Amino acid sequence: MNTHLRSFVLVTCSLSLLGVVACGESEEPGADYDPELLASYRAAIPSEDVMRATAPDGMGVAGQGLRAQALVGAPAVFPASAQPIATGVNEAIGNIVRTMKTIVATPPTVYNSAEGEFLWGPYPNEDGAGFVAAFIKENEPDSGEDFAYSYALLRLPSRDLADVTPVIWGGSNPDPEGREDFGSGVTLWDFEANRTFEDANNPNHGALERGRFAAVYAREMDGDAQVTWVVSAFRGFADQENADGPTVDLDYFHGEYLGAEHSFRFLDYAGQLDITDGDDDPTTEGNSALEDMTVRMVFIDRGQGRAEVTASGGDIAATPNVESASVAECWDDALAQTWIGMATYDGDGVMLASNQEGDEQQCGVFAGGLEPLGIPTLADIDPALRAGLDDVARNGVQ
Repeated sequence: MNTHLRSFVLVTCSLSLLGVVACGESEEPGADYDPELLASYRAAIPSEDVMRATAPDGMGVAGQGLRAQALVGAPAVFPASAQPIATGVNEAIGNIVRTMKTIVATPPTVYNSAEGEFLWGPYPNEDGAGFVAAFIKENEPDSGEDFAYSYALLRLPSRDLADVTPVIWGGSNPDPEGREDFGSGVTLWDFEANRTFEDANNPNHGALERGRFAAVYAREMDGDAQVTWVVSAFRGFADQENADGPTVDLDYFHGEYLGAEHSFRFLDYAGQLDITDGDDDPTTEGNSALEDMTVRMVFIDRGQGRAEVTASGGDIAATPNVESASVAECWDDALAQTWIGMATYDGDGVMLASNQEGDEQQCGVFAGGLEPLGIPTLADIDPALRAGLDDVARNGVQ
């Protein structure tokens, strides 16, 4: 995997805030509130499961197939390539959820009934500069907010709550029936805000992630089927290992439909990624440029699926007469490749060359491609929603 792509998928948590919760009170304070009220607030922090991206190693039988595919046939290329991308998304999501849930699981420091808000902290940040606090607030129905609850994780140079830097922020609508793994919301992990805070209060800090991660999610029932979808965006992202290197922008859409008879899981991502080292020789490190890349992938039932990939620009555009390239691949329940087709195109969309291995009819339900199946894509997402997500991921919470 090249450096640019690795800078996206290796998401790690550098805030190191989990140790601070031990600084809170060990017993519930004597505040005048119903414990069930506090439980309803805590439910505003989303479940990690509701936002997790589909990854081949987390799909039961299909995951077994990924580990055993060398024994059953040629390994499918794209399920394996999707695994580190999905893992990167899941680590970002997991860090947000686990950090917030760990802190708010402790007794709150303050309850403000007039504002409808619970506050935790400020606690000394034993693993970093300053202090940390968290809050969950219930929004009034006529407040104009899109979500019933707002929450945030705050960094502070002192205990003065007038000087806070939000590094995690979100809003949620918990499931009205109280199911933990259902509901909808938006969440943001602001690595840039965290870096700014560290620069001001701990100038000798080590390497830190850059950029922001934002996501909008929902899980609900559609008749007897469970439906989940998540749209997320990385903007200007680089991990700790490549903090001073190139950054990555990536849009990611994933979800699942779990019905009584059939289920499918999908992922769809787009961005500028480096998929070639510039000289097409894997044994050398040639000068390289980012390509514009889109990937659609669908798994049905036990894991059979298809991927469709297009790429343009970068080193592809440097090839004479070639404007873009496409690859499509199918695999069986064991994630062994059953067919793969490749083609290149000129600037007018005319095919210049093509090649395939296997018979596309072996793709079964996917033989006609993904388009006829009506599976949602990034292009189907409301442009206003994507624009809002892009704005938050680029600029943070203003």
